[in-house]
Amino acid sequence: MTTFADIDRLADRIAALVTAQDRSSDFWDMEDIAYHLRASKSTAMKWATLPDFPKPIRPPADGYGKGHPRFLPAEVRKWAMSHKEGAPGRVGRPRKETA
Repeated sequence: MTTFADIDRLADRIAALVTAQDRSSDFWDMEDIAYHLRASKSTAMKWATLPDFPKPIRPPADGYGKGHPRFLPAEVRKWAMSHKEGAPGRVGRPRKETA
């Protein structure tokens, strides 16, 4: 039998997972981009070299030089949506309509 205490413990665990997810999605690395856009890491790295891809944030590593690139998820999502078929500014030959 499920008790209110069981439900409270479950709610606390869910809240902790949601909070952890919120924190982990503040910045994305290449693995995050690959995961969220359903691509390989090497493909995500190729996308990052495109001129219209969001510019990375590179906090210093141990106070020296540039660290690994990090990206704002909202900017990456906006970039991805700009490549939706039929999106304004898309270049290339239009696709044939199929009936």
